[in-house]
Amino acid sequence: MRVLFSQKLIAISKPRCGSTSVRRMLDKLMNIEKGDIAVDVANQRPPFHPHHTAPYLKQLLVEQGYNIDGMTTFIFTRNPVEMLWSYYKFFKPDLTSLYNFSVGWNADNAMDFEDWIQKGRLGMNAGALALAPVWVSTSDLTPLSLEAHVETRNGQHEVDKIFKIEEIDKFGDWLKERTGQQLPVRHVNGSGASAVPSLSDDILAKVRQMFPLESQLYGV
Repeated sequence: MRVLFSQKLIAISKPRCGSTSVRRMLDKLMNIEKGDIAVDVANQRPPFHPHHTAPYLKQLLVEQGYNIDGMTTFIFTRNPVEMLWSYYKFFKPDLTSLYNFSVGWNADNAMDFEDWIQKGRLGMNAGALALAPVWVSTSDLTPLSLEAHVETRNGQHEVDKIFKIEEIDKFGDWLKERTGQQLPVRHVNGSGASAVPSLSDDILAKVRQMFPLESQLYGV
């Protein structure tokens, strides 16, 4: 997560969507003296978190006394199947939907990828969940959806720009036009995309159900 008051920019970081590369780009613009905020890991700067959703982060900023009037909020997204595969490989869910960052995770009891899509679940910050669309649930994987990160409970979008990580050059051009600075574009390594297993029609239908906006954006 990055909040650049110096540039009037709020960057929402969606897991496994190139957020580290985007944050490193934005670090070139950081101005701590003007109050810019950078959060890379949990508990680095409470109450902020690297992956807060847009509605919840904006609420926290206002509650903390920050003026966010005129700020432009943006987020990166990714093909939902590739994003899920990346999340699955990185966090290695076990059969009880515990992850390698969870207490009690069993490394020897791995869940199959398709089973995880069908039956897996993810937690979500209670404050963020309370602001998210009503269909976002901790009983499935919808906390990873684009809607969970950008929409309020009544369906209002809290981001101004949505970029595809596969088109990060467009972000570089937009950032240059906005800031006047040409920053080196950090291309995301997509080498693992070809290794994504083929999914059955039933599983693809489940992906479309949980990730409707991203499925539409990517033609899933």
